[in-house]
Amino acid sequence: MSWAHRAWLGVLGVVVLLGGGLLVEARADDRTAVAPRLYAVGHSWVVGTSSGEQIGYVHELAARVGAQVVDADHTGFRAPQVRRLVDGAPRCRPSDLAVVQVGLNDVRLRGESGLRPFRRALRGILARLDGCDVVVVREPGALDYRRSVGRVLGSTHVLDDYRRVTADLVLTRPRTTMVTPVLAPGQYLVDGLHPNLSGNRTIARAISRSAAWRAFARRVKG
Repeated sequence: MSWAHRAWLGVLGVVVLLGGGLLVEARADDRTAVAPRLYAVGHSWVVGTSSGEQIGYVHELAARVGAQVVDADHTGFRAPQVRRLVDGAPRCRPSDLAVVQVGLNDVRLRGESGLRPFRRALRGILARLDGCDVVVVREPGALDYRRSVGRVLGSTHVLDDYRRVTADLVLTRPRTTMVTPVLAPGQYLVDGLHPNLSGNRTIARAISRSAAWRAFARRVKG
């Protein structure tokens, strides 16, 4: 065998070894890329406030199974704003579980006048999340609307209308589940607006009882 031939075989062997290593690395990266994530969508209850005063319940959910949370560009104020953020963000993947909660600020600040924009926004959010399982958290009660800043437009009566719209939309969507946690007055922070740790645990517990969550937890654990 000539020197040139031996040299060529040596180079080929290195290429094969490197190629095999790159293939293994690519497969590892691919497994990481498709790792199930919690796709958090909604207002401050979901992922917490920027001040850190309130820690979102999605982090408690993630800690239960060791899942990654994706919340960048998904946390908004009212439902139309959340929809714009979700529309401009990467879509969820089939292995993900999206947790959606919107409506609190629409009820507080817009009252009945915000109901139609809320319906359009939630419909658009759910359509954008058609690539993965979705759990919609329907807004709980026991909120003291009198503590809202500015003119108070929200009420328990108005909240009931938003709840009905939420339920109607969920029923029209495949792979979408609704949970309705019930919070007691003592499960809010002193601001009367955000749930405390006990409130977060109640919401997380309601989500974890759903079939969608149980399927997600199995995917995470592999």
